[in-house]
Amino acid sequence: MTAGTGEAVPDSGFIVQGKQITGASQECTVKSLHDDERNVRVIASCSDGVAVSDPEFDLKISGENRITLSSKEPVPVEMPYVRCSM
Repeated sequence: MTAGTGEAVPDSGFIVQGKQITGASQECTVKSLHDDERNVRVIASCSDGVAVSDPEFDLKISGENRITLSSKEPVPVEMPYVRCSM
């Protein structure tokens, strides 16, 4: 998935393989998923090689091959992503 802003944004994509999520600067393992039919709440354990964190974020299907990732901490952010063709 890549950022869906229409601009080239460094460190803006990620690859999901099973419970592994890999971005340019960190790797995460999904610890839990909760689907409330509108959003999927994800709790993951992530490492950037220096620090470890357990972020929580929501994923929402926002169209054909599109998702929106949103997080409330440490600051509210919402980022649209578009699935890349293989």
